[in-house]
Amino acid sequence: MQGNITTHDFTRKSKLSQPKVLIIEDDMMQQKIMSPISPATGYACETASSGSEGIEKARLGDPDVIILDMFLPDTNGVMACKKLRAAKETRHIPIIAVTSSDDKRVRLDSLNAGANDFISKPVDFVELLIKIRNLVQMKGFEDIKVKHDILAKTFDAIETAKREWEQSMDCIRDAVLLADSNGLILRCNKVLSTLTGKTYGELLNCKWQDILAEGGFTNFSGPVCFEFHHTTGRYFECSVYDVPSKDRLMSAASIITLHDITDRKKAEDELKKGRMSLQKALDEISALIQEVAVKKNFSVRFENPNLKKCHEFMKCDKEDCICHSDGCKDRRCWQKAGTFCRGDAQGQFAKKYETCSKCPFFEDAAHDPYSYLGEQFNNMMHILETQHSDLVMLITSSRWSNPRYCSRRRWRRSDSLRPE
Repeated sequence: MQGNITTHDFTRKSKLSQPKVLIIEDDMMQQKIMSPISPATGYACETASSGSEGIEKARLGDPDVIILDMFLPDTNGVMACKKLRAAKETRHIPIIAVTSSDDKRVRLDSLNAGANDFISKPVDFVELLIKIRNLVQMKGFEDIKVKHDILAKTFDAIETAKREWEQSMDCIRDAVLLADSNGLILRCNKVLSTLTGKTYGELLNCKWQDILAEGGFTNFSGPVCFEFHHTTGRYFECSVYDVPSKDRLMSAASIITLHDITDRKKAEDELKKGRMSLQKALDEISALIQEVAVKKNFSVRFENPNLKKCHEFMKCDKEDCICHSDGCKDRRCWQKAGTFCRGDAQGQFAKKYETCSKCPFFEDAAHDPYSYLGEQFNNMMHILETQHSDLVMLITSSRWSNPRYCSRRRWRRSDSLRPE
């Protein structure tokens, strides 16, 4: 029972802990009366002879209990108690008010100022130890509660950060998962559930390679950086990042990401097709150039499979257009009435454009590198052919207009008609 406590009881308990007691008392005799409060009784004791000294020692030393005299030389105990309760460093420390006054108002003022208990002079040592023990226990409970509240706030902050992180991971297009050293999934984001058709609970503690295989992923690339094709038609790049263990409580793990590279794959495929188409055009044009060089044939043309009829594509209703004159057999209107015809642009559409290469009909006929390069070759050959025809006509007419050439031609003709 608390009433039968002895000094020996405090001595036995002192081996377990050493709570600190601060005595703020200017009377040396009273300090000697309370001096048995020492490590022998289970407490570490410190004294102060004034209110200012005591407040400073309380702020710096953080004692477990303060024994405060109500009548000090520099201040009264009520003011000192209020200062201790106002300071952040000392407001939590229990205070025992000590007074020799029988005035009930002094005791009420001390309790109202923040004191937890009081004791009258002359001080009964055993009673004082009991009060100290009770307050130390109360402070211990308060400290536990404060630590519990701090831990609860810490856990709440961790849970909030965890939810925010999970929500952030669920917003990205990549699948992200954490696996242990055996490849078992510890955590993953929502994208993996969507791709595999499995719930979060069904994914945990399963091998991630098996999950991908069951979820429609087909591996088709190298050991360092994998690439997977999904049944939805999407392509994913798989990267594995090893996380070494730096703590005995945490085992080694790996972070696996599945990055959607569908757009990149499509762009690569389009680029590859464009290169193949361009190479095909270059090969065909090289063969046509060779034919022009060997056979001196300027009528060689590149065959464009994309070529349509001008009036049908442009929805033209002008039947008197020059493109209708040949029944649209020659479908390259830009060489007959457009800017590549070596004459003035004709027709309702040709005059709208600075160059026929901006015309929708030409853009449709030459919409890829293969056909565009081919039509540029055709334009060049059309100009060369017309210039060659003009040059032949010019040479022929100049010969017939030369008298010496004509007389020579007549002499050769008459000589050929001379009888043998």
